[in-house]
Amino acid sequence: MSCVDILDLEFKETDWATLNFMQWFVKEQIEEEKLALELIDKLKIAGGDRATDESLFTLDKALEAAADEVSLPQEATAENPS
Repeated sequence: MSCVDILDLEFKETDWATLNFMQWFVKEQIEEEKLALELIDKLKIAGGDRATDESLFTLDKALEAAADEVSLPQEATAENPS
């Protein structure tokens, strides 16, 4: 069963709590996919599979310095799921 199927069923069953959670879940998935694609792009800029040690080191330092705006799952609660 896909997320779309689950959302459709929740809507038909008027299960608003689960529908709200699934909307949050889908939003999080979209954000994670965007982050992964951005990291892949940065790796390509660094040289991809031909990247030098120096460019990978520079990329690693840039990623280390990047702001960590993602809350960890264990910090989420029912009252504050994000």
